[in-house]
Amino acid sequence: MAIFNQQGQHVQNQYNAGGDIRIDVQDNFDLAKHLQQLTLMVEKAVTEGAIDKKTGNDVNKELQSASTGEKKSIIGRLSKATEILKGITATENIVSVIKSLIISISKWLV
Repeated sequence: MAIFNQQGQHVQNQYNAGGDIRIDVQDNFDLAKHLQQLTLMVEKAVTEGAIDKKTGNDVNKELQSASTGEKKSIIGRLSKATEILKGITATENIVSVIKSLIISISKWLV
């Protein structure tokens, strides 16, 4: 695992993940739990000023919409959430968690 030297960088709030993020979705309860955790992460990022309120609301709307529907719809909504956050360095951890969730869902909902 590569750890990047971030010495000398000037950022305000950044959510970094070290190591592999493993998410295991076995049923709708697991999915709901992970989506709720993501919603809380987004709300925290808004509160801390890492992302603006409109962006946070747009991402949370996609997460809420992902909580219902079939596999293609869920994955599509989660992918859209990552697109909304694309390029926002401070949200890389949130994007990593969403991508891990997409992988787990694609294995769960075969």
